[in-house]
Amino acid sequence: LDLAPVAGRRPDLASGIFDGDTCLGFVLAREGRHATQIGPLVARDAGLASSLLHHVLDKSEGPVFIDVPDRHVELHAALAARAFTAQRPFTRMLCGKTQAFDDARCVFALTGPEFA
Repeated sequence: LDLAPVAGRRPDLASGIFDGDTCLGFVLAREGRHATQIGPLVARDAGLASSLLHHVLDKSEGPVFIDVPDRHVELHAALAARAFTAQRPFTRMLCGKTQAFDDARCVFALTGPEFA
């Protein structure tokens, strides 16, 4: 996945956390038809993911959509505390491949199926 086109759609909302030259986490966003779409959000741990999430939400105006896998309960709780509600399930499926494309432990919000 080439993230440059996604990063260029809302560069004002893009953010990263670095330790020197090492990226510990990042978040991107893009405009959608009905709302700002946040994702991907990738981080080494839930604490960094939460910091990035709050940073981008604090800078966002209007409605926001974000696809967070069910396994990230800490992020779901943070979103619920900010009045987010679940709208639909999201199932990522593979065809012709046995290994996932990403490390599920580090991907806290998905980009969207149109970017797969």
